[in-house]
Amino acid sequence: MHAFVVEDDPDLRELASAALERAGWTVDLVEDGLAALGSIRRVIPQVIVLDLRMPNLDGVEVLKLLRSTEVGRQIPVVVTTGAAIDDSVRALATAILVKPFSLDDLVRVVTEVTESAVPSLA
Repeated sequence: MHAFVVEDDPDLRELASAALERAGWTVDLVEDGLAALGSIRRVIPQVIVLDLRMPNLDGVEVLKLLRSTEVGRQIPVVVTTGAAIDDSVRALATAILVKPFSLDDLVRVVTEVTESAVPSLA
């Protein structure tokens, strides 16, 4: 299974990646929204872990752009944030993790959303 971790904080990005890799995931690390969209054009992941507050293109815009495409609507997106979340983001996200969260919770939520996802992207 292939996951993208889209997070501008390098420490959190590495910790999330290590936890997912220990759980058997192949992980691509992406540091901002523009890079995430470019990466998704090359490789379609089974899940995206997406920070909302990032430079260049924030997670809210990435989420809206993803959900505006057929492929993007099928990819589970786990939103991570320490900020308040409005209803429009809640409607577009598959799941939400509020920072700080445990790495065990991250792995659990990623596993849950991918187990219930449409398998057509594999």
